[in-house]
Amino acid sequence: MKKYSYILLFVILLFTACKEPNPTEPDTKWNINEVLEYRIIDQTELGFESEVINEMIIRDDQELKRVITNNSNTYNLELIDNLLNLDLSKDILIIISGNTFSEKATIYLDSIYLDNLGQIQLNYSVYRKLGLNSRVSSPTLAILVKNRKQTKVKFNRRFEDDGDVQNLDGFKTIAEDITVEGKRKWKVVFNTADEFKQWANEYKLAETDFINGVDFTTEMVISVGNSNFNTGIHKYNITDIKQQGSRIIVNSNFLMIKTDANSGKHSNHFVKIKKTGLPIYFNPTIITNNVFPAGKFYYENYRTLNKVVSEKTSSKVLKVSNMAELFGVIVSSDDMNPSNLEVDFEFFDLLVIKSPTMQTTSLKSELDYLRRDDWGILGKAIFYPDITGDTKSYDAFTFIRILKTNIPISKNFEVTVK
Repeated sequence: MKKYSYILLFVILLFTACKEPNPTEPDTKWNINEVLEYRIIDQTELGFESEVINEMIIRDDQELKRVITNNSNTYNLELIDNLLNLDLSKDILIIISGNTFSEKATIYLDSIYLDNLGQIQLNYSVYRKLGLNSRVSSPTLAILVKNRKQTKVKFNRRFEDDGDVQNLDGFKTIAEDITVEGKRKWKVVFNTADEFKQWANEYKLAETDFINGVDFTTEMVISVGNSNFNTGIHKYNITDIKQQGSRIIVNSNFLMIKTDANSGKHSNHFVKIKKTGLPIYFNPTIITNNVFPAGKFYYENYRTLNKVVSEKTSSKVLKVSNMAELFGVIVSSDDMNPSNLEVDFEFFDLLVIKSPTMQTTSLKSELDYLRRDDWGILGKAIFYPDITGDTKSYDAFTFIRILKTNIPISKNFEVTVK
C-alpha cells in the first residue's frame, strides 16, 4: 500500500511540474529566450519639453500624432520627421523626455530586456553636466521596440551628475531709489555690463557707479522700478528671489507710504545674484495701498467718453481691476478698446463713473476729491454738459486711474451734473 502511495505522489508532482504557466495567476514565471529587438530612433538635447522627466509608451499612429501636437513647441524638426516616418502597426514607440538644468544633458539607454514575467525592463540614465553656464534643455530619447504591441514596460531611472549644482544663495541690494528722468516702469535682468550701460543710457539714470561692484563673470543684476507717479512717498522693492524647478521667480512689492506729499523721490531697487542660466520670471507686483479713514487715495484723471443711449439710467460708480471687467461694463469702440487702453492694471484699478443720462454730451468732467470714509472710496464727480443741447440721449463716462486697493466704493459717492 505504501508503494502505491509513492507512485501516486510521483504522478501528481510530474503533472504539476509540467503544467503550462497561466498568465492570469499571481507569481506565474515565464522562461523566455526570445531576443528583444529595438532601435534608437533619436537621442537629442533639444526635444520635447516637460517640467518633469516624462515616460511615454506610444502604440499607434494616432497616439503619436497627439503627442507631437501637444509638444508642438519643440524646434527640433529632425526629431519630428524621424517619428512621423515610423510604422507602429506592429511596434511600440517609447519616448523619454523632460526639462533639466545643466550645461549639457543627455538621456541614454543603459539596458532593455524581457524579464521572466514577460515584461520589458528599461533602465536609463539622465546625464547632466553642471556648472556656471548651466541652462534649461530638454533631452529626449526615442526607442522603437519591435513586435511588442501589448507588452508592459517598467522604467528604471537614475541621474548621473557631473559637477556641482549651482544653487541660488539669495540676493544683495546694490542700489535703491536712483533718479530716472521721465515716467518709466521696468522689470529687467542684466547679464553683462554692456546691457546695463545701454539700458541706463536709454532710461537716463542719473547715477550708475553702483554697477562697478558687480562681477558679471559670476554675477548678474535684477531690478524693478516705477517713476510713473506724480506725487507721493512710495517704495518699490524686490522682496524675494527663489528657484522653483527649472526657473527663477522674482517677487516684488510697491508700497504707497503717503499720497499727497510731493517728494520728487523715485522708487526702484537693484540687486545682484549669482549668475544662472535659468530663465527668470517676475510675478505680478504686490501693491500695498493702506488708506486709513479720512485718508486720500492716489489717483490720476484718465479720460471722458460720451455714448449715445436709447433709455435713461441713473448714475453709477464701479471699480474694475482688469480688461475683462472693464469691457464687461462698457462696449468696446473706436474711442476705447484694448488696443488704445493705457491703464497698467498691474498697478492701477480703474474707476468707471457714469453720469445720469443727459440730453447732451459732456464737454468735460472733474473729480473734486477722492478719500476714504467708513464705507469705502468716497468721491465727488462733476459732469459739465454742452449748453448747445441735442436731440439724442447720452451717457457720459469719466475714467479715473486709482492705485490698486481692495477697498470698495462708498455708498456716499456723489455724481452730479452742472
